Amino acid sequence: MHPERLMNLPCTILTVAESTADIYGDPTTTTTPTTTVCWIDRRGNLGDSSEKVGPENWQIDTLDLYLPPGTAVTGNDRVTVNDLSYEVIGPPHEHTHPVTAAGVYVSAVIRRVS
Repeated sequence: MHPERLMNLPCTILTVAESTADIYGDPTTTTTPTTTVCWIDRRGNLGDSSEKVGPENWQIDTLDLYLPPGTAVTGNDRVTVNDLSYEVIGPPHEHTHPVTAAGVYVSAVIRRVS
Protein backbone atom coordinates (compact mmCIF):
# COMPACT_ATOMS: atom_id res chain seq x y z
CA MET A 1 0.00 0.00 0.00
CA HIS A 2 1.20 3.52 -0.78
CA PRO A 3 1.23 5.94 2.18
CA GLU A 4 -0.08 8.70 -0.11
CA ARG A 5 -3.51 7.05 -0.02
CA LEU A 6 -3.67 7.76 3.71
CA MET A 7 -2.91 11.45 3.22
CA ASN A 8 -6.41 12.82 2.90
CA LEU A 9 -6.28 16.13 4.79
CA PRO A 10 -6.13 19.22 2.58
CA CYS A 11 -3.31 21.47 3.72
CA THR A 12 -1.48 24.59 2.63
CA ILE A 13 2.26 25.01 2.92
CA LEU A 14 3.32 28.64 3.31
CA THR A 15 6.86 28.80 1.97
CA VAL A 16 8.74 31.56 3.78
CA ALA A 17 11.59 33.27 1.92
CA GLU A 18 13.73 36.29 2.59
CA SER A 19 12.78 39.36 0.59
CA THR A 20 14.10 42.84 0.10
CA ALA A 21 14.79 45.09 3.08
CA ASP A 22 12.10 47.50 4.22
CA ILE A 23 12.54 51.29 4.28
CA TYR A 24 14.45 51.00 7.56
CA GLY A 25 16.87 48.41 6.17
CA ASP A 26 15.35 45.55 8.16
CA PRO A 27 15.02 42.18 6.39
CA THR A 28 11.51 41.14 5.34
CA THR A 29 9.99 37.84 4.29
CA THR A 30 7.48 36.77 1.68
CA THR A 31 5.21 33.74 1.79
CA THR A 32 4.05 31.62 -1.12
CA PRO A 33 1.11 29.22 -0.57
CA THR A 34 1.10 25.70 -2.03
CA THR A 35 -1.90 23.41 -1.59
CA THR A 36 -1.42 19.68 -1.17
CA VAL A 37 -2.66 16.80 0.99
CA CYS A 38 -1.15 15.57 4.22
CA TRP A 39 -1.70 13.58 7.36
CA ILE A 40 -0.88 14.69 10.90
CA ASP A 41 -0.50 12.43 13.91
CA ARG A 42 0.38 12.84 17.57
CA ARG A 43 3.97 12.18 18.54
CA GLY A 44 2.94 10.29 21.69
CA ASN A 45 3.55 11.35 25.26
CA LEU A 46 6.95 12.87 24.48
CA GLY A 47 5.53 15.50 22.17
CA ASP A 48 2.77 17.00 24.28
CA SER A 49 3.50 19.26 27.22
CA SER A 50 2.24 22.35 28.90
CA GLU A 51 3.94 25.43 30.19
CA LYS A 52 2.91 27.97 32.76
CA VAL A 53 2.41 31.43 31.26
CA GLY A 54 1.27 33.85 33.92
CA PRO A 55 -1.84 32.50 35.64
CA GLU A 56 -2.67 30.22 32.67
CA ASN A 57 -1.38 26.87 31.47
CA TRP A 58 -0.90 26.75 27.70
CA GLN A 59 -0.92 23.49 25.85
CA ILE A 60 1.94 22.92 23.41
CA ASP A 61 0.89 20.63 20.60
CA THR A 62 3.74 18.93 18.72
CA LEU A 63 2.74 16.61 15.88
CA ASP A 64 4.20 14.54 13.05
CA LEU A 65 3.36 15.80 9.55
CA TYR A 66 3.36 13.45 6.55
CA LEU A 67 3.39 14.79 2.99
CA PRO A 68 3.54 13.19 -0.47
CA PRO A 69 7.02 12.33 -1.74
CA GLY A 70 8.90 15.22 -3.31
CA THR A 71 6.90 17.89 -1.47
CA ALA A 72 9.02 21.01 -1.03
CA VAL A 73 9.00 22.08 2.61
CA THR A 74 11.70 23.56 4.85
CA GLY A 75 12.21 24.27 8.53
CA ASN A 76 11.24 27.91 7.91
CA ASP A 77 7.79 27.13 6.50
CA ARG A 78 4.33 27.08 8.04
CA VAL A 79 1.52 24.62 7.38
CA THR A 80 -2.22 25.20 7.67
CA VAL A 81 -4.52 22.21 8.30
CA ASN A 82 -8.21 22.56 9.20
CA ASP A 83 -7.79 26.32 9.75
CA LEU A 84 -5.01 25.72 12.30
CA SER A 85 -1.49 27.05 11.73
CA TYR A 86 1.65 25.07 12.49
CA GLU A 87 5.33 25.91 12.20
CA VAL A 88 7.79 23.34 10.91
CA ILE A 89 10.38 22.49 13.55
CA GLY A 90 13.79 21.54 12.18
CA PRO A 91 14.49 20.07 8.78
CA PRO A 92 11.93 17.77 7.14
CA HIS A 93 13.06 14.34 5.93
CA GLU A 94 12.36 12.63 2.59
CA HIS A 95 11.88 8.90 3.23
CA THR A 96 12.93 6.65 0.36
CA HIS A 97 12.23 3.03 -0.50
CA PRO A 98 15.27 0.92 0.48
CA VAL A 99 15.26 -1.10 -2.75
CA THR A 100 14.10 1.33 -5.44
CA ALA A 101 15.32 4.58 -3.79
CA ALA A 102 12.02 6.15 -4.90
CA GLY A 103 10.48 8.74 -2.58
CA VAL A 104 7.85 7.27 -0.25
CA TYR A 105 6.84 10.31 1.83
CA VAL A 106 8.18 13.47 3.47
CA SER A 107 7.92 13.81 7.24
CA ALA A 108 8.40 16.80 9.52
CA VAL A 109 7.72 17.76 13.12
CA ILE A 110 5.25 20.62 13.47
CA ARG A 111 4.05 22.73 16.40
CA ARG A 112 0.71 24.53 16.61
CA VAL A 113 0.98 28.31 16.57
CA SER A 114 -2.71 29.29 16.38
